[in-house]
Amino acid sequence: MHQAVAENARNAALRDPRFSPVQPGELGGIKIEISVLTEPLPLPYTSPDDLLSKLHPNEDGVAAAHRPAHGDVPAAGLGADPGQG
Repeated sequence: MHQAVAENARNAALRDPRFSPVQPGELGGIKIEISVLTEPLPLPYTSPDDLLSKLHPNEDGVAAAHRPAHGDVPAAGLGADPGQG
């Protein structure tokens, strides 16, 4: 695991196309936080308020998914076909 963490940190710092590579003068200001995540589990809820009551800020991680209803149109770039959008 330590090799994967080191490789991903290096790639994020130097090869992420969304950002300029980290420069030597920025190293002192970088804070690194590593989280080991458990397998995602469904969180049933009956309403938005019920969902909010079940979440614990700064403790829970949330991966949200929207299952389109019949007739929903995917947002641009989010179609099932990679060529869509």
